[in-house]
Amino acid sequence: MSSCLRALPVVLMVWGSGWGQLIAHGAGDDPVLVTYDVGDLVQSSTSWRMSAMRQSELQSDRGALEDLIQVIMQQVPAPFRDRKNGSLHVLNERKLEIRAPGKQQEEIQTLLDALRRLNDVKVFVSCELHEVDRDFFKRDLETRLLKPRNWTGKPYALPLQQGAEQVLRAKSSATAKAETSLANGLPGQVFSLRQALLYQARPRALTRDESIYDSVIQGVNFKARPVVSADRRRITLKLTQHTCEVLAIKKKSIEDPLSSRTYTVEEPEKVEGSDTATVEVEDGQCLLALVPYGASAKTRDRVQLLLIKPSISIRAEEEARKKQSSR
Repeated sequence: MSSCLRALPVVLMVWGSGWGQLIAHGAGDDPVLVTYDVGDLVQSSTSWRMSAMRQSELQSDRGALEDLIQVIMQQVPAPFRDRKNGSLHVLNERKLEIRAPGKQQEEIQTLLDALRRLNDVKVFVSCELHEVDRDFFKRDLETRLLKPRNWTGKPYALPLQQGAEQVLRAKSSATAKAETSLANGLPGQVFSLRQALLYQARPRALTRDESIYDSVIQGVNFKARPVVSADRRRITLKLTQHTCEVLAIKKKSIEDPLSSRTYTVEEPEKVEGSDTATVEVEDGQCLLALVPYGASAKTRDRVQLLLIKPSISIRAEEEARKKQSSR
């Protein structure tokens, strides 16, 4: 065989882990040309982008395909430094044609498989609302919070030491619970406890087709955005807490400009607040959030707490467990 023929690359089509794959080696370090179908990673990119890229990179204006190319070139840079024997071309915005030695093609395929597994990851978030004595909180729970150095009371949510969850449950029963499944990297509501109140917003004499009543909703609402680490052992949880409390529904007088008559209506006096915290925990580790809402917020002897437990759920592992249990 001539040296010219030996220099020709081997051309393969790789359709991703979902459709089966085949990687062939060139002779030694000879280049291999492989076409990867990455349409699934481009279409569903939130999870792998949040886990595989730095925060500063996520703030750029690049699209999912450009981010995927950057991840590949950062993780397997060797073939792209050699511009004579390595190259990457984009086909129809969903396929990557990569020319590189066979060993490095295997590394690229392994990387793409890992990114696809990140898309199969979800975070199961369990929440329990508890109310306890402030003395108990100070003595038995606050001492078990994993506080950062020079802690000044922020953030409002902190990880718990092992065993603190059982200490809380031994003293208090949950007054409300919620369980939610969130996609990796996507925000969602994990806990909400609210109450609707009715008040007379308009005078009956001036109302024809519309109701004289309006409503206001008070309570607490937690949203979370989980990001699972690349090794799927840790979770970075960005929590956002919003509270709204109606202090009173007061009477007020309004004047009809046409008749100059005065009418009495109602208006809610409310206080709203919000707070955020970003907490990193191990898979299945609990964290505790202070809830400044309700009767406990108005007294010094009670504290309202939200116990939050995020757990990583991997679809492939769940399916394997289901198959095992059905046997």
